[in-house]
Amino acid sequence: MHDASQVALKATSDIEAWLQRKLETINVVNVENDPVYQCRDIDLIWTTQTGES
Repeated sequence: MHDASQVALKATSDIEAWLQRKLETINVVNVENDPVYQCRDIDLIWTTQTGES
């Protein structure tokens, strides 16, 4: 189980970094430890220049 958790953390980190490099990115917020978002299985909130999240 520990190995799977490490893979998931690495994946989230890699995706967050990839989103940060996209030109349309305004902000990326990691919410994987926020219980409000955990119950909805949301790890990242990505805001783009079009205002979409």
